[in-house]
Amino acid sequence: MDLVDVTQRLVGLRQEIRDLQDMNSQYQDRDSHSQTDKSSLEQRRLRLVQIKDELADMKRRQARHWKG
Repeated sequence: MDLVDVTQRLVGLRQEIRDLQDMNSQYQDRDSHSQTDKSSLEQRRLRLVQIKDELADMKRRQARHWKG
């Protein structure tokens, strides 16, 4: 991945994180939650873990790149 690709991916991930945060906030604002709501919350949690792993991988690749 070159710098432009990395930058574009980071912008996309940032937006996705914001969207997930908004959905989680809406979930927290509700008094009761259906099974579908709970399932969606778990899917968002898993997606955040995937994003975290992807960011860690990007950081490792960039570190190797700069080491040469």
